[in-house]
Amino acid sequence: MAMRIDDRWSIERDARQWILTERYMGEATTRGGKHYPAREQTKERYFGRLTDAMAYILDRTAGECVTARELRDSLIDAEARLCDCARHMRVADFVGSP
Repeated sequence: MAMRIDDRWSIERDARQWILTERYMGEATTRGGKHYPAREQTKERYFGRLTDAMAYILDRTAGECVTARELRDSLIDAEARLCDCARHMRVADFVGSP
């Protein structure tokens, strides 16, 4: 069962890995003279360790910042969301983690 971190990220664990899912708005395109509107899309990334998945979220969040203040606020917010998500995890979610 996926645990939602925020509107953009969710994470779940299977028998071998952590699966991080990112939701984002795709771009509108035109192919063969036909227009396709923008729609929500998802992309999955796979990590062997939970810490790697969390580091990826923090890195992506930091990479989208323009100023140092925005970076600081973004990291504080991301840390709070991740800690909140971790509080709701069950011990069984971590069993088998390398």
